[in-house]
Amino acid sequence: MERSTPECAVVFLSVTGACSRHDDARSVTRWRWSPRTRQFVRGATVTVDPRAADDTSTRRRFARGDVHGALAQLLARSGDDPGYVDDTRAWLLVALSAAHAAGAGAVRAVLDAEIFQFSPIELLDVEDPGLRRRAAWAINEAGFVLARAGDLDRAEQLLEPLVARVPERTVAHLNLADVYWELGDLTRARREYQTYTTRRHREGRRVPARAVRRARVDASN
Repeated sequence: MERSTPECAVVFLSVTGACSRHDDARSVTRWRWSPRTRQFVRGATVTVDPRAADDTSTRRRFARGDVHGALAQLLARSGDDPGYVDDTRAWLLVALSAAHAAGAGAVRAVLDAEIFQFSPIELLDVEDPGLRRRAAWAINEAGFVLARAGDLDRAEQLLEPLVARVPERTVAHLNLADVYWELGDLTRARREYQTYTTRRHREGRRVPARAVRRARVDASN
């Protein structure tokens, strides 16, 4: 261990017994006070990720529902290329998962953000089953929120490909059926309601009355 006086306050070190100094953007040197030798002892220099603090701050903003603020942080970190952000898939999933709880405006902000290189639907094409499952949940929730806010076209743009790529997501069939119904497309609405009610009955689970009623509607009338 090298013994020397670090560029820290002598009093601070002697009282607290330790301190850290950032030597550059990616490393931190640890120092400790040795009561036996009454000298400052230099410890290990560790490498750190300078983005870690920014990542934590952004994730906390998303967790608090401050979707617009979190997106602004990501945009600021993209530097000279505002159309790119590191770990795009992960951040898109985090953003979409937080947005549905914050409302339709937040969902639209995520969908319109320039920092993501592709649409949420492309998350459904990844090989990671865990990511694909979480993406399906987030997309369904986002579509549901948009539909409740009356943004039927954008809700359809999310839910239709979701049902096509992940047909086992049963509740998505109900949400898509509701969108079709509100758009006046009774034929497709009836088909989705039938898919949903059939699966729920097979599982012995409760089915909303509107789904049962609308599944029986004669779309030709």
